[in-house]
Formats: sequence, C-alpha cells, structure tokens
Amino acid sequence: MKSATATINLDLLDPLRTLEKCISKDILPIEAVFHYFNCNGCRQDKVQGWKYRDEIDGQWKFFTIVNRCSDCFNGRQSKEVFSEIQQQRNQRLMDQYWLIDPMLKEAGFKNYQVHNPVQENAKKIVSQFVRSGVKGKFEPENLLIIGSFGSGKSHLATAAARSFKEKGLCTGFLMEEHYISLIHSSYNGGRKKEADILQDLKRFDVLVMDELGSENYKMEESSWVSTRLLHLINARKGKATIYTTNLNTETLPKAIGERAYSRLKVNTKIVDLYSTDYRDNFLQ
Repeated sequence: MKSATATINLDLLDPLRTLEKCISKDILPIEAVFHYFNCNGCRQDKVQGWKYRDEIDGQWKFFTIVNRCSDCFNGRQSKEVFSEIQQQRNQRLMDQYWLIDPMLKEAGFKNYQVHNPVQENAKKIVSQFVRSGVKGKFEPENLLIIGSFGSGKSHLATAAARSFKEKGLCTGFLMEEHYISLIHSSYNGGRKKEADILQDLKRFDVLVMDELGSENYKMEESSWVSTRLLHLINARKGKATIYTTNLNTETLPKAIGERAYSRLKVNTKIVDLYSTDYRDNFLQ
C-alpha cells in the first residue's frame, strides 16, 4: 500500500479534525497522514483513509470509513439497480403470461394421480427436469409431453411451472390459443407488436406452451399459424420450454407444420403419456 499527504478535499486537508469526529472520543490522534487502502472489490489501493498515531501507545493505526472504492461502489449500485429492474420486468411478464387453467391452479407433483407405469414414468421425467433446471442446467433443454385427453399432461406441465416459479425462475404459461390470440390482437390495434410479444416470450427462463396443435384452423389460416409457431420455437432456442399436446408424433407435424415440428424436436425429450384417461377412475 501507499501513503501520501492529503490533497483531495477539505476534510483530508485536516485529517486530525476528521479523525476526532470518527474514532472513539477516548482516543486523541496526535499525527495523521492520508492513506490508500486495499479495496474489497477490485483489490487495488484505491480506498481513501488515514493512518494515525494516538497518544496512548504511539503506534500507527489505520482508519477508513468505507471498504470499497468509488468505482466498485458505483458498480455495485449499478448491479443492484439492474437487478431490481430485472425483477420488476420478470414480475410484469409473469403477470401477463401466467394463464393457467383455474382448474389446475393447485396442480402439483404430490397430487398428480398415478394409475399406471406410463404416468409414473412421465412424472419421474418431468420431476427430474425440474430438479436439473433449478440447479441451473436443464437436461434436456425442452420437453414435449404427448398424451390423450385426461392423461395428466397439463397437470404435470403446471406442476413443473409452479415449481419453477416458486424457486424464483421467471416462468410463463399459456395455451396455443392464447398465443395466437395475442398475435392477432397485435394486428388489431393492440398495445404490443408481434415482435414485442416474441421478445417477451423469449425472456422467460421457462415457458409452458399447453395444448399445442389442438386448435382447428381454417385451411387459409393454418399456414399462418404454423409460421407463428415456428417463430415462437425459434425465439425459445436456448431456453427451456415445455410443450404439451394430445396429438401423437404422426399427427402433430400435420397440425403445426413440418418445419415447426422439425425445429421443435431439437434438444427436446418426448414424454409419452398415452394412457387410459385417469379421470375415468373417478367415475367408476
């Protein structure tokens, strides 16, 4: 470390007077010089302070009000401001794109009804997906949960989404019809443009797209919808996405388009949930 006479501001021009205000009143410094301390942030000698001797033992001691230099302190402030802005943005996104079916708002892994090995295996895969994602590494990157009506695919997707959200990951949930409706609204005076919607959906740490390919579109609109889905899948590249569908791997490409399906399969694990409708168990 290096020391120098005080030449920076009025307080430093009179270090004895300043020290008397800062240190214990029981200690009277008899000599003080300006001093640079090691910054706890950048580890450079940039923190201002003093070294002084008092009347008790005459030994040199060191004193500084802060432990970080102004550059690091301002940098830390900038990070804190950025973090707060990011949290506010994530909350806005989740408020806008958290469109879970009210019937599934309590869906979790604990209350997922397992009635056969197919459902048990699907629950295991989705649970592991959540555990790996919470640890910061999704393995695999995406899931495509396919299953017949009532097999519990939306329940598992909702359970995963709720788990991610509770762990602090920015998580969105919407059905295909919600997404297409949002795009339509962007053409009809909506506040957001299509590019803005895609940018929003791109920002989520995890996104669930429920009931993919379930809507029956007119022939003239099907190509347009397929392109919108392709845009979404491309926007989510590198981000974790859970897709659910009641179509199988033969009919889904026809419903959403071959290009969209081909892109969707990249880094995606298929979770097969074709099984007996588990809701039938409550009707027996």
